[in-house]
Amino acid sequence: MGDSNKGQDTDVFDNGKIYAGAIICSENFFPDISRNFVLSGAKVLTNHTNDAWFFDTAAPHQHFIMNIFRAVENRKAVIVSANSGISGIIEASGVVAEKTVSSESMLLTGKFLQNDFKTFYTKYGDLFVNMCAGLLLALVLLKLSIRIRKV
Repeated sequence: MGDSNKGQDTDVFDNGKIYAGAIICSENFFPDISRNFVLSGAKVLTNHTNDAWFFDTAAPHQHFIMNIFRAVENRKAVIVSANSGISGIIEASGVVAEKTVSSESMLLTGKFLQNDFKTFYTKYGDLFVNMCAGLLLALVLLKLSIRIRKV
């Protein structure tokens, strides 16, 4: 593990029918990773994870739920494959279509849809959030400058 390096590209797995962006383990906590896969042509997202070290805690559920946010942000189905933890199929709307139980070994089958749709977030990332933060900062500075002039 000590000699592992970050990948340089965001490659979409393409077999001619399925165009999948593979999110590994806790990468689903970082919205930009999913967004970059969709910008690179992914029509569905997959999350492959090992939640074994969480044992019987809330962490596997929280980890699974993060995929719902990624589905909604990008309007893409997310297929979660956990060797220990919760596996499932999340629709692009964020609805959990299929789900396993964390502590049981199961075979999960289901259907998912792919699409080319790009959301505002997919296209522009955190632009809206950054604009709101900039506006807030400008208002704070304006308020401070008015106070300084009165003194």
